[in-house]
Amino acid sequence: MIRTLAHYQMCPDGLALGVRMITPEGIVHIYDADGEFVQRLIHPDSATDLCLVYAGDFKTELANRGYTDIQTVAAGIPRMTDQGAAGPVPFLVIRRQPDKSTSELLLFRGDAEPRRMTVDLPLASFGPTIYPDYQSGGWIAWSGSARKLTDLGYPGMPVIRISPDFDLRLTWVPDQDWMNHPRFFPVGTRLGVTSSRASRNDWRYDGIYLETDSGWERRFVSDQDYGSLAYSPDGRFIGWRETVSWNLSFQGVRFIPRIEDLAGS
Repeated sequence: MIRTLAHYQMCPDGLALGVRMITPEGIVHIYDADGEFVQRLIHPDSATDLCLVYAGDFKTELANRGYTDIQTVAAGIPRMTDQGAAGPVPFLVIRRQPDKSTSELLLFRGDAEPRRMTVDLPLASFGPTIYPDYQSGGWIAWSGSARKLTDLGYPGMPVIRISPDFDLRLTWVPDQDWMNHPRFFPVGTRLGVTSSRASRNDWRYDGIYLETDSGWERRFVSDQDYGSLAYSPDGRFIGWRETVSWNLSFQGVRFIPRIEDLAGS
């Protein structure tokens, strides 16, 4: 686990049943096998981002099939068959509509016709982001700037959890001073989010925030390396790479791994 977090870079899709990370040796796939972590080298070149290549290939395929105005694509977690084999890799697509206040979601599974849903949310027009939701097996998606959306009359930033069966659960996150480059993740039925500074001179809001009955609270103060967050499917543990102080960085240390127990924090 320590080695995983020390070189951790999360794949933005769920193609692998487990975690892909970039290490000095190359791209490694880590997965659980009967309670033990197994590591498998899947590409010797750590400079090649197979995750982005795979999603990019599917986006190109969709363009060749006549799908236009695609804003983002993310692979999901394959369903397991009764025989224990992985089914086709699902893909969730967010597509722009003529009306900027609406977006189209498309769910592709293998060669079947995609499931479609038009939602009255401005996801597609404000830089949408999708990540797999390893708790539900679906996805979690949100759109760009809460401040811009608030100025347009929305109650904040829409964050939606999309189940494998294409059911949606919406949470509006109001504009907050700490919302610098937010990355949302599931914590049971609620949400967590990371906040990363826009510059090294602005450290006041860095850390991990959790949704509570009264709003949002900063649970962990940390200059976390953006994109390094990992969480357990049961929603109890989170981990990330923490950027070290200047005095340690001069000694050749850039990051330290950090793992926290949400239940005991």
